[in-house]
Amino acid sequence: MSSVARFLLISFLFAALSAGALPTTATNEMKLTEDFFHYFAFGSNLLDERIKVQIKGAEFESTGVLDGYRLEFFDEGKRWRGAVASITADPNSHVWGCVWRVPNSFAAELDKQESGYHRLNVTVKMSSSGASVDCRTYQYSNPERQPRPPSPHYKHVIVSGAVEHDLPDNYIEMLKRIKDNGYRGPVELDLAVLKELNNGAL
Repeated sequence: MSSVARFLLISFLFAALSAGALPTTATNEMKLTEDFFHYFAFGSNLLDERIKVQIKGAEFESTGVLDGYRLEFFDEGKRWRGAVASITADPNSHVWGCVWRVPNSFAAELDKQESGYHRLNVTVKMSSSGASVDCRTYQYSNPERQPRPPSPHYKHVIVSGAVEHDLPDNYIEMLKRIKDNGYRGPVELDLAVLKELNNGAL
């Protein structure tokens, strides 16, 4: 292609884009590619059903591992009737989780869901590609937090999400061994995976 022809082609494409003549799907795909952030979930948002209660635009991308942190549970939250999950810096440990693509339009809603937590930027190694990706995650904020056990409901949602997304077997077994607080009764979230627990059947 001559330089003149190349110039004319570029000029045509630019004019078409400016006039909105390019296919809508193509321009929408370009916007979607740019208009999201990666979110690393390690607690209840491991489960597809749970994250989409509020973050309906979330798309699962990969499982991944966060080195240099350990999973812990603190205090007692009203929503789950037991301790809430967080991560604590620990050079000898790691946390497995899910990497979700979240549209920026859901950023405020995710902050709202994670009330009592603060944003934390971390680097996660994705299982699907082995590549490292910068993610937003959330860390429990209470400086006077105390270790506490989670409710059976919260634990069950976390384990169910880990199984759903095929986290490593040894990590799932570790989650199953976490002692719960023995709470019996319903919690605020009415999820399918909690039907028996919320009805007191388990």
